Amino acid sequence: MFVRVAYSTDIGEFVLMTSLLKDHGIEVLDMMRGGHVSIAGVDHGFYVQVPESQIIRARRFLGESEFSHCVIEDKQN
Repeated sequence: MFVRVAYSTDIGEFVLMTSLLKDHGIEVLDMMRGGHVSIAGVDHGFYVQVPESQIIRARRFLGESEFSHCVIEDKQN
């Protein structure tokens, strides 16, 4: 099962995050789009998804990078 670990509305940021994770040996699901409605119309966002077994590593690498603002925190903790 894949779990969302980060979110960005910027495709470039999404690509860099997935590259960072792949460079650290973490599998990343192909692009996943999640839409939300803004005042000006419809915008699209991009979720970074990794296997459930690699959540902790993925959050750690992203959290220690310039993408820490994109990390989706675990709501159960």
